[in-house]
Amino acid sequence: MRAVEAFQLVNGQMVTDGFSIINSPQPNTPVHDNIVISVDVSSNGKLQPPSAIDSLEIYLVSDALNVNVTVTAGPGFLQGEQGSTVKHLNFRPPPCARDGDYNLTFYEASHNADGNFFVITAIPVRVDQTQNSPTACNANDLQVQPQASSPPPGGNPFLASNSGGNGVPTVTSLPGITTVTVSAGQTRTQLFPSMTYQGPSDPTMTLVLVSQVATITEQSNGPATTE
Repeated sequence: MRAVEAFQLVNGQMVTDGFSIINSPQPNTPVHDNIVISVDVSSNGKLQPPSAIDSLEIYLVSDALNVNVTVTAGPGFLQGEQGSTVKHLNFRPPPCARDGDYNLTFYEASHNADGNFFVITAIPVRVDQTQNSPTACNANDLQVQPQASSPPPGGNPFLASNSGGNGVPTVTSLPGITTVTVSAGQTRTQLFPSMTYQGPSDPTMTLVLVSQVATITEQSNGPATTE
């Protein structure tokens, strides 16, 4: 078992440590009165039997505001939209969910030939409603944080299938980050820790930015470097 960790951001998709891939909402998105949720439950077509997602539940959680609201629970979300591996849901936060920062938390139970797994993925969002109620939410009890998860040892099949020299470059996405796209031959100065990213020979890379000034140079025949 391990504490909930960051997901991977690949081409705008949030690849979980389990078998699901979250298309929306994007991290740190202001969701206002409606949260548009989209989840690929096939690992972008890479999930093969006997591997499968058994259940996927979603909750809107804020420790600071003492809110834990059920977005979807039970089999309905996975069983909906028959014939499609991408599931959609529009969720309107209740008026009692006051404006503030929340985690849209996904609880995935899955299995493969090696065993059963439980993965928790938290996407930070900002709720900014046009109407708020002063009453408390009649919702679920808050869980002890951080919660523990037990992801499959091999990780998400989509990432495994795209690893290696010609794989899709991936970065870790954390709450409160900013991203910038750097193309081959460009140099930009951004807030970034010193590090080297190895990617394909002519990529468009998404980089994670935190508080440190660095100059990023993407070389046409080598890794992106910082100074």
